[in-house]
Amino acid sequence: MPGYERRGGRSGPGAGRPAKIYAVAPEVEALEFPSGRYERLIGVLLDTLPGKSRRGRLRAVGAALGEELADAAEIPRARSFRVAVERLCVGLRNLGYQAAVAEVGDARAIVTTATCPLRPLVRSRPEVAELDQAMWRSLARRALAAGSVEQVTCETRDCLEDNFPCRVKIERRRRPEKRAPAT
Repeated sequence: MPGYERRGGRSGPGAGRPAKIYAVAPEVEALEFPSGRYERLIGVLLDTLPGKSRRGRLRAVGAALGEELADAAEIPRARSFRVAVERLCVGLRNLGYQAAVAEVGDARAIVTTATCPLRPLVRSRPEVAELDQAMWRSLARRALAAGSVEQVTCETRDCLEDNFPCRVKIERRRRPEKRAPAT
């Protein structure tokens, strides 16, 4: 996806032509050759899960997939929230996925990925979003110090749009403030 932007801080007449920059196009289909039938296989497996326990089982499978990806990426834990989110993205990039930190603060980060591991599956079977969120939660918990992940949510509406990368919001558990001793 090409675009243009002016780099170097100059503007106005004589600033030169804006640089042409490129970004990874969001992946909307599985990257396989020849085309596999994994979405159909997963769909058939989903249909065999009992309705009452389907969400819980999807979460368990997603967590297991996240652990497997974290092991394969060798994502080390970090105490710093910022460092942990950056390490998470580096680990996923080492596995071949495009992942970047879009924003990070003291207790909240947004990770974007045009090639989310489960995007093609979520697009074909939106109920799999539960599995996707559990995978991301597991990845985030691996990167952060134990017990410090409050919530991980995927903005699935972006996954369903062709022109947008997936956005994953990671929220850190806030540490209780230390109170001054009473006098």
